[in-house]
Order: sequence, then C-alpha cells, then structure tokens
Amino acid sequence: MNNHIDLAARQLATWNPDLIVYMCTSGSFMEGISGERAIRDRLVQLTSLPTITTSRAVLAALKQLQLKRVVMLTPYDEDLTRREIAWLKENDVEVTDFRFRNIPDNLSRGAQSPEESFRIVSRLKWCEADGVFLSCANVRNLEIIETLEIHTGKPVVTSTVATTWLALRTTGVNDPIKGYGRLLFE
Repeated sequence: MNNHIDLAARQLATWNPDLIVYMCTSGSFMEGISGERAIRDRLVQLTSLPTITTSRAVLAALKQLQLKRVVMLTPYDEDLTRREIAWLKENDVEVTDFRFRNIPDNLSRGAQSPEESFRIVSRLKWCEADGVFLSCANVRNLEIIETLEIHTGKPVVTSTVATTWLALRTTGVNDPIKGYGRLLFE
C-alpha cells in the first residue's frame, strides 16, 4: 500500500476533502515513529491537507482513555505483531498479553467474524490490563466493542474506531456516538 501512496494522495486531493486519512494500522507503524511521521509529512506535502494515520489515531485513543497496559489481538503474523508490540512500547504502551491470527491476505482478514475475535480476546489475560486493543482497520470488530467492554469491564479500542474518532474530532465533530464503545461516546 505504501508503494502507491503518492498516486492515492493526489487522487484524493482532487475532491478537496477536509482531512486525509491513511487507514492502515500496520502500514503506518511498520517503520516506527519516524516512519509514521514520514507518511503524514508526505501526505501533507502532496495534498496540503490535514492528515492522520491509523497508528497515530490508535495512540491518541489509548491516551484519551488512559490505557497504558493493554491486551491485543491482531490478524497479522508473529513478526508483524511483535513489531507492533515494540512500536506500542516505544510510545509508552505495554502489551500485557496478545494473540496473532497469522492471516496474511487482506481479503481474508476482512472476512474474519467478530464473534471469533470476541472468543479469542475473552481468553486473554485482560484482568491485568487497562484495556483491550483490536488491531487492523480491515478486521470487522464494531459489533463486539460494547459487548467486550461489558464482558471485561475495560475500554476497547479498535483501529477502525480510533481512526473514526480522531477523524471526527480533527474535523470538529464532537458529538457522542452511542453503540461503539466508550471512545466514541466520550
């Protein structure tokens, strides 16, 4: 995806949006803090528009909810999951327990059921964490956020909800949205 960032940014800019969103968790954290910053800087340079990335949104959401210790579920392989753990640690977030699903294909990631994610997260050691993080903007998890929050008693952040929340707040929309967890309701 990062190989085509210039073309995508130029095409999006022709619509004159209020905000450019780079909607990929792994694509925006893979090269660490400086890599994420480089993506944002490149998009701003190409479009002259405000820009956010999913990984920046995740960090902002975790900070908003004061989550310093999380359990995490990813669809990635072990290597990419461990990179994400290291990236979170670089940003002062400790992953206390995690599972990776080893799903390499984006279409297959998007086809995973929310119920399966719920089942896996339920088996993590979430009692020791401040919250739950479901990584990847291509995995369908919206339906289980509130159920997971009730089940664990902890805030749940997903890549999709974090990005939506930050995009809304960045563009001046501050209305609480019910049904998708604490983050969008605050």
